[in-house]
Amino acid sequence: MAKPDSALTDEQFEVAEGLVVQPFAIQGQLSNPASIDVDDRGRVWVAEAFNYRKKLRKPGDRILILEDSSGNGRADKTTVFYQDPDIDGVHGVCVLGNKAIVSAPDRILLLTDTDGDDKADTKKLLFTGKVLNPVNGQHDHAIHAVMFGPDGRLYFNFGNFNAGLWRADGSLVRDLFGNPVNNSRKPYQEGMVIRCELDGNRVEVLGYNFRNNWEVTVDSFGTMWQSDNDNG
Repeated sequence: MAKPDSALTDEQFEVAEGLVVQPFAIQGQLSNPASIDVDDRGRVWVAEAFNYRKKLRKPGDRILILEDSSGNGRADKTTVFYQDPDIDGVHGVCVLGNKAIVSAPDRILLLTDTDGDDKADTKKLLFTGKVLNPVNGQHDHAIHAVMFGPDGRLYFNFGNFNAGLWRADGSLVRDLFGNPVNNSRKPYQEGMVIRCELDGNRVEVLGYNFRNNWEVTVDSFGTMWQSDNDNG
């Protein structure tokens, strides 16, 4: 993230011919962005993990909306869509119309703006996890960002320090084949890649036995891509 008094130069990046790198938002507008998404109006939504492990800001971590209202390529308007300690150490944000699906280490929330003021009005718990060996309730090897796939379903992953997935009522999630979605080795273990419907039903485990797999994405051919922060 660029500092207010710094400029991005050609020496800092390898840029293809005809392209230019310039900051959209700088230090002071946001801190420790963990994930971004762009809505249908071109606004950039940011999961701001200021409280990662240390919990220095009592009101909690934030979901921000950064907007270029003047059309000059720089964010000049910041709106706090949601702020609460229940997303401290936030890992992801996925924007779908007036809804944002927010991933914290131990939960996935569906936040809805019902009146169009760019503030979350309702909150629904889609899934919870269980963080192993947490630091202030957090671990970065836990639930990561959700993305909306080309097939109209949701994709997300979690790392090997999340023990599994549970429903809002506390029941353990089972996949389409009846297998428990947890680290019991029956058959799944460690980090996993998940696909489900928009309401959280019809859960499928598409891959498992990862270490700290981050932010799966899906291309137009249905191929999934993710990074796995492994020691190997």
